[in-house]
Amino acid sequence: MSDATQPEYQYSELPALQLLERMGYVSGKATQLDTRKDIAEVIFKEQLLAAIKRLNPWINENNLQKAYHSITSITGTSLIEINQEIWEYLRGAKLSVKQKINGAEDYHPVHFIDYECIANNEFQAISQMKFKGKSWNSEPDIMVYINGLPIALIECKSPTAQNAWETAYSDLKHYQENSEKLFHFNQLMIGIWQVGGKYGAINAPKQFYSVYKPHQEEDLSFIGEHPSRQDILLYSIFNKERLLDIIRHFVIFENDQGQIIKKLPRYQQLRATNKTILRLQEDRGGVVWHTQGSGKSITMAYVARKLMAPEYGFDNPTVMVMTDRKDLDRQITTTFQNIGFKNVTQASSVAHLDTLLSNNYGKIITTTLQKFQETDTENNSTQDQTEIEESENFRIEKRIDAENNILVKITKELQEGKWVAIAKEEIELQHLSDKKNLYVLVDEAHRSHYGFLAAFMRTILPHAKFVAFTGTPISKEDKSTLGEFYGGEYIDVYTIKESVADGATKELFYDEGIAQLDVKKKELDKEFDEQFKDATEEKKDVLKRAALRKYQLSYSRMRDVAKHIINHYRDKIYSDGHKAMLVTAGREAAIKYQKIFKELESEGFHQFKSKVIISLGSPKSDELANEYYTAVEYNKQQPDKPKP
Repeated sequence: MSDATQPEYQYSELPALQLLERMGYVSGKATQLDTRKDIAEVIFKEQLLAAIKRLNPWINENNLQKAYHSITSITGTSLIEINQEIWEYLRGAKLSVKQKINGAEDYHPVHFIDYECIANNEFQAISQMKFKGKSWNSEPDIMVYINGLPIALIECKSPTAQNAWETAYSDLKHYQENSEKLFHFNQLMIGIWQVGGKYGAINAPKQFYSVYKPHQEEDLSFIGEHPSRQDILLYSIFNKERLLDIIRHFVIFENDQGQIIKKLPRYQQLRATNKTILRLQEDRGGVVWHTQGSGKSITMAYVARKLMAPEYGFDNPTVMVMTDRKDLDRQITTTFQNIGFKNVTQASSVAHLDTLLSNNYGKIITTTLQKFQETDTENNSTQDQTEIEESENFRIEKRIDAENNILVKITKELQEGKWVAIAKEEIELQHLSDKKNLYVLVDEAHRSHYGFLAAFMRTILPHAKFVAFTGTPISKEDKSTLGEFYGGEYIDVYTIKESVADGATKELFYDEGIAQLDVKKKELDKEFDEQFKDATEEKKDVLKRAALRKYQLSYSRMRDVAKHIINHYRDKIYSDGHKAMLVTAGREAAIKYQKIFKELESEGFHQFKSKVIISLGSPKSDELANEYYTAVEYNKQQPDKPKP
């Protein structure tokens, strides 16, 4: 609650009300606009009934009352359960009532918000309303109502107050605990203090509230040349079209280990999703470059949700989410299922993928790029193509023979530091689908795949549109390939600097390590070229990589690096009570470092404990996995003489 004489009213609450009024909201104090008869009520009954009638003009009195009681009498075991149920009503088509119209009786959907004709809704911003609470009455600064339902709460603080955001969040949390019923309908929680503002969902911890930063393309002329951060947040979120877009398409309820968590989009997710949809409506694909940790998987889910929504005109499409690793495939499948997609299917083989693509029913398919390239269509092989390509000891070189419509695959194995060709396959490429409403979202596709991906996908999915999501920038050398397939420009960019500034990503601090390799590059390159002048460029590349890896994994070098790591950890990390993680260039390096750490521990160089965490494939195709499982089985049989 704000006193009209206090700074928080003068500099935050009053300007917020004035801006919302300019944006088309009916704005004012509770003494003017509150039509409730009892502060125990949270909705405006007459406005809600009028809205149901206005949005569903065919509805009779009996069904009008049924619709009203359906949305106002929802019960559940928790606030989040009730809130999710009501949100499904608000999205539309959750409730259908049976009624005879023009002599024909049928079920008709009931709408509580008109998303097509925004002017058909009633928007209100009311200050100083009172609501019954457990201990004392709750009096939030501003309540935002749509069609008589309390959709958002805004808490205002003075820009000069110490810890303005912390105080605002504390009040938001208190209102939820004190007057839970008020938040059954809530879709947005806002804290503002003129020079700043954050938004979040009910039950969200403080760290998960977000700032809103407009893109340079956004038109902010409505709020003047020098708008406050508060003005930017309110205008960007409560613009009527944007607000209804958020409610309808961007609210997520995610099942996280049995606990339901409500999530709202961060500004870059809103922007990237809507720009992607516009691009696809133009029958073009593209690349979204959002840095690691920016929520790309959720952004992909938002894109998929809009693709499946009939109002965007994609005609009940098939959406394929493609990765290039098995763990990413499992992760993205789980993410989509956990946020409520019912029609997610993980392709288990080429035959399964072919079946999934053969019908016209809208669905979401998750798969790996390698699934398209398996010769065993029924998945009877003991070797998984994706698993083979993830192995450090194998390399799959692929090219498209466009003239003969063939995929040529050469499998090479690392033998004594050299890549040796051990198998060659020629796979006849066939159209898996001629669908025009097929959309492929490529998750974390490495830029080295773009050229191959372009040619390959043009052949087997000639009419599909592709959007790649990456967390790493594309180099200048790769941009020509990018341009050939995706159009040459990013759909959207969100850099690590932006993420750090937003508090979504922790800043990385670097401490220079040891460098004991003195290379005279020009002289070395000259001598190398003279000695191997007749070798192919591919052969030269293999030799250089093998030499570098041999040096990187040499015992003397790794021991020096291990000592440096231990000293650095002891002097700069351990003293603060923190743990540390070492990321290596592959599983072989991880195991070798662990052995050296153990060796140094036995020598008394340190007393720290360490463990190796690596991914393992099938023992039949993964040498490390075979060695590990053999040792495990041996240790079961020989517990007194275990192998390390």
